[in-house]
Amino acid sequence: METKFIGICGRSCSGKSTLSKKLVSNYPDLFDYIPADKFTISCNNQNRSLIEWERPECLRIDKLINCLIDLKTGKSTKIPSKRCTEIFDKEIFPKKFVIVDGFLLFADQRLIDLFDYKFYIDITDDQILKRRQIRKENDSLDDINYIKEKIIPISKEYETIQKQNADMILSFENSFEKSYDIIKNKIFEKLI
Repeated sequence: METKFIGICGRSCSGKSTLSKKLVSNYPDLFDYIPADKFTISCNNQNRSLIEWERPECLRIDKLINCLIDLKTGKSTKIPSKRCTEIFDKEIFPKKFVIVDGFLLFADQRLIDLFDYKFYIDITDDQILKRRQIRKENDSLDDINYIKEKIIPISKEYETIQKQNADMILSFENSFEKSYDIIKNKIFEKLI
């Protein structure tokens, strides 16, 4: 069995993880899931509030690529179960499809070349602000000033190139179910 890689990319709070998790939940025998944000650089001995998390240098893209190559060659691989760690403790096995979601997936040609399907979910700055305020996972990273001064402007730097590298751009204005159906149908059309 050859593993196919699905990249679901988009700016903060565009719905990448929610869509990915639903596909895996509905089709656990066909799909597995790798959240690229688990490959965030180690935070040990660093002032987390000064790190601009939206930049490519904050991701261990090399490690992510190695994991994908393992899966592509039929081997299991290990990914971090938490962010900001070098502990690769969660085993992933090859499946028909492996979904990778993350913000910077289509900014690195090495990653782009590994994806069989590339979906970009477009979202406005206003929607990012609204959704980040609702989410509030991490007080320091969801501070309104941090969102306005760091997350939004930095993510916009990579928006155009990532859209250009996507096979399909989905609008945040689509309902969640519509976006889910578009992605699911695009993937499954080649299976029929």
